[in-house]
Amino acid sequence: MVEEQIKLKQIEISPKTSLLPVGKTQEFTCVATDQFGAEFESSSIGYYLKGDGARLIDNLFYADNVGDYEVSAGVGEIRDTATVSVSSLSDMNLAFNKPVISTGYENAGTLPEYVNDGDITTRWGSQHKDGQWIQFDLKDSYKLTSAEIYWETSSAAEYQLLVSKDGDDWVVAADKKNQPAGSRTDIIDLTQYQGRYLKINCIKRSNTYGFSIFEFRVYGSEIILSAENEEYQTNVEIYAKNGEINIITADKINNIGIYDLTGRCLSFINEIVGNKQVVLDRGHGIYIVRYQQNNVYYQTKIGF
Repeated sequence: MVEEQIKLKQIEISPKTSLLPVGKTQEFTCVATDQFGAEFESSSIGYYLKGDGARLIDNLFYADNVGDYEVSAGVGEIRDTATVSVSSLSDMNLAFNKPVISTGYENAGTLPEYVNDGDITTRWGSQHKDGQWIQFDLKDSYKLTSAEIYWETSSAAEYQLLVSKDGDDWVVAADKKNQPAGSRTDIIDLTQYQGRYLKINCIKRSNTYGFSIFEFRVYGSEIILSAENEEYQTNVEIYAKNGEINIITADKINNIGIYDLTGRCLSFINEIVGNKQVVLDRGHGIYIVRYQQNNVYYQTKIGF
């Protein structure tokens, strides 16, 4: 009896669709399976980029130009492809495909993730009672500009839009009462707010059904970079001299990014051990250096 050789059958890359502002990075992962559906491990699986104006460092995508790109993972003809759309921050829906949770949903056709999938024909539908909510994690903090809520016929007669930096302490950015029944689009000014989390708190229904939203979009003007641990000091020295940013570390650090105050990535380095000089042609100003060490992100501001 001849044993069948294990072969790579299928690869699935994730995320399949990404929308990024210029200068932001996106990490991709893939799952490979053999002809029996079991996980397939191979060091020969690689990541590949299609499109000018972007870079791919292993599985980490970075672009400093607006455009549409493709990132594929695989070996030979067995591949899977993801699409990446890069735009200016002000034109980008920050809520697109970001994590979303809610108090519940009506059925499998009205799941929470349908409210920010970019498809105006799909929708989130809540349970048929008052006091429902849906919450979004933008994954970064932003200076916000506006939000758009595309209500289906079962719109809210009363609701609040809340903003939070940490998901625990909330600020009411809009408090809407006595709203008209039926399908409508609400555009909300958020220029006085910044945060990472947004919640639509649906207080009172306009009919006997639940609350229903086709699409939620939010826009911002600036990324507010943050570290997971800003108080703990690592053994990394960062200083500016003669137009250069110098980074000195005895231990390896990864994913080093240098940003301006709008959140635009000016330089990105995959790994540093020892001494590294980064020359910026932007002139005098304040810059943010962000890096990863032992799976924790740190950052510091530096000026020259």
